[in-house]
Amino acid sequence: MANLAALSSAALVAATILLLLSPASASSYGNVLKSGQILQAGGTLTLNNYKFIMQNDCNLVLYAGEEALWSSRTQGKGSDCRLVLQNNGELYIISGSDKRTVWRSETGGPYGFYALVLQQNGNVVVYGNSVWSTGTLVA
Repeated sequence: MANLAALSSAALVAATILLLLSPASASSYGNVLKSGQILQAGGTLTLNNYKFIMQNDCNLVLYAGEEALWSSRTQGKGSDCRLVLQNNGELYIISGSDKRTVWRSETGGPYGFYALVLQQNGNVVVYGNSVWSTGTLVA
């Protein structure tokens, strides 16, 4: 039973790595935003019925269909805002006109590779570097 759980975990990690390493264009990120990438005003991450939108009013909102499930509550607090995933895993909403931080996730950690993922269940998660591994992943 423990071996099955270990194999399932290894398969999940491998699938996540493959997803994170897939290329994305500047205009379409699918459901993943990688560290260093920017979601401009009007930009959207989508998966199934879920949309994670950096709205033009500077509000970052997660929708299920037409229903707002979560928001940064930053509407009107800036102009030409963008969402940035820093190389320490922290999210920032920055106002384009004065480059002022409007909102931040306050989740920064060690520098490395991170990815914000809109999951199939509608949850939005920032994933980061592994802290430790045996290095014995069997493909």
